[in-house]
Amino acid sequence: MFGGKQEKGIRPGTENVALAAGFAVAIETVAKERDTETRRLLGLQKILITRLEKVSAIVNGEGAKHTLPHIVNVSVLDIDAEYVALALDHRGVAISTKTSCEERERESAVVKALGLEPWRAGSALRFSMGRDTTVRDITHATHVLAEVIAIIRSHQNAKK
Repeated sequence: MFGGKQEKGIRPGTENVALAAGFAVAIETVAKERDTETRRLLGLQKILITRLEKVSAIVNGEGAKHTLPHIVNVSVLDIDAEYVALALDHRGVAISTKTSCEERERESAVVKALGLEPWRAGSALRFSMGRDTTVRDITHATHVLAEVIAIIRSHQNAKK
């Protein structure tokens, strides 16, 4: 596709001025709220990590030291991350098991790259939080995760 004369033939269409103005306002809003939101998310992250550790999840990485405030990545021994993600989704909790750009991979490439125990990459669960995330959401997510882990453990014990 080639542009019109108003764009010197470089790109088709006309600049979306309203979109550019809206984007500028969004960036200004984020810049104003960044510090407050970061502190809020770090507080939620601490709560989430504490509650995940109570259900035998192990934090991948060094906690908040080398991570963004809205993400917590954990592994749980002897569970399949994909199964857990599906079970949580069925119960209304959305998580990820790896980066979206690695959709064909069975394990988390990021957790592999950390050089941790090999089992952790296949059991990696990534919890993300945002502007609307509350302590209630964290309580619900960790409660459901505990239920799913208990179900998996009972099936594993029944097979033995």
